[in-house]
Amino acid sequence: MRIVDIMDLLNEVEERFPVDQWVIDGIHIWPLIRLDLASIMTNYFMFPSLYNKTNVVPLIIKIPKVLIRKASGNLKFVYAYFRDYQKNLRPYKADTIFLSDGISFSYIINSWYEKWSDPLIGKLRDNGISYFLISPLHEYFIPRHTPSMFIQPRLDRIRAKTTLFSGRAFKEESLDGFQDFFHLIESRELGMCFPGLAKIKSELLLVKKYGDFFSEVLEQVKPRSAFLVSYYNIVGMAFNLACRKLGIISVDIQHGVQGDLHWAYGRWKNVPGIGYELLPRIFWVWCDDDGDVIKRWSSKVPQWHRPLVGGNLFLDLWRSPGNHIVKHYDDRIEYAKGDQTNLIQILYTVGYEEMEKVRIILHVMKRTEGLCHWWLRIHPGKLRERDHFKRLLVETKVSNYEVDLATNFPLYALLRQMDLHLTFSSSSVIEAKDLGVPSVVFGDYGKELYSDLISSGWALAANTEEEIILAIKKQFGKREELRKLKGMGDKEEGDLDFIQSLKTAGLIP
Repeated sequence: MRIVDIMDLLNEVEERFPVDQWVIDGIHIWPLIRLDLASIMTNYFMFPSLYNKTNVVPLIIKIPKVLIRKASGNLKFVYAYFRDYQKNLRPYKADTIFLSDGISFSYIINSWYEKWSDPLIGKLRDNGISYFLISPLHEYFIPRHTPSMFIQPRLDRIRAKTTLFSGRAFKEESLDGFQDFFHLIESRELGMCFPGLAKIKSELLLVKKYGDFFSEVLEQVKPRSAFLVSYYNIVGMAFNLACRKLGIISVDIQHGVQGDLHWAYGRWKNVPGIGYELLPRIFWVWCDDDGDVIKRWSSKVPQWHRPLVGGNLFLDLWRSPGNHIVKHYDDRIEYAKGDQTNLIQILYTVGYEEMEKVRIILHVMKRTEGLCHWWLRIHPGKLRERDHFKRLLVETKVSNYEVDLATNFPLYALLRQMDLHLTFSSSSVIEAKDLGVPSVVFGDYGKELYSDLISSGWALAANTEEEIILAIKKQFGKREELRKLKGMGDKEEGDLDFIQSLKTAGLIP
């Protein structure tokens, strides 16, 4: 099943069933169902090992692991809280509030920078607009660039209490046709395990409880607008729900690829007249094309959902060679290249691809040692596997590579110094193009996801070792031509009037 097949199935459901009327306790639940269905199908068909890892682990093994992870997380919280004590916040009145996704941090010079929130926070701060940042998950990146409030321990307590003590009864339900929908999914014999109504209700209950917590915070902060990174999860949807109830404008900040084939952003076919409570009011997108994707389905309810083309503020920072941060990393990367500057510098963004695909790239690395210098960047969600990748490199007897700097340095700092980018599915393909770096995409998933970039020549699809090596040579040879066509070149960081656009959108006073 391809990505387009998954989207087609979602749209078939939306057209055949009254998903816009599936309501439990006043909340339209289709976004939750869409989340589960799309995530399970994507993982099952695109990342089977990830699906098996999350769905086949026996409960008797899973529960102890969860408890150990929570205990470890609480210890990390205590350490981070006191180690970075001066940057801890308690709720206070502010014009804006930001909810990080908890992992989108880059270590820049001497502190951790929230790469989607901090650029906007910086512009707000320079213009006297107050802000408040909160961050979930047990990652605790310290020292922080911007003071924040760690919220994961509170979310853990809410989840534990909801799971162990809270009843699951809801006051009212309207689920006409839900069983027929469930039978349709079963009839397709997809071979995967789709959660039933009980699981959806359990998730909705958690969304409501998290939403109550966010409401408490929002009532203390009293912001005009609320920005969040990656809304399509339980925490993000709960945040949107709380904002909706309190009349606060919620804004999802684009953090990667979107488009018609991304279930969270594209092709919503059956939106209720009052919008979805679990979706953001505004989608902050990088470009007009992504804005058009949102408009195609939100144009009938623009008062509830609409795009705002605000650009990629973090990327803008790295366009300026005169910026002291950019110069700092330019110098360090040039030094790290050493005597390899005559080779093709390739950044491989390692994602959730199957190990057999990783081994293909390792073999390509071995075969191109005299041609390429490889930079392997481990996905933020797989940092625990960094040592495993290093062992694989040693086992394959690859010698011409860099892992730690490629993983630790900011992505854009690396991309601006690379000749090529290679990936299975990372949205870095988009940002690579914006920085004038062609990509090689291997595997059918990326080929489908980035078909427009392949059509334009900025990406080239490949599957086998031979095809990847040939694609590397072709893309490297086309690099300067592509850059000229795009009109690339370093430029000083522009200061677009973002503040005025935010005021016009009603997001700040």
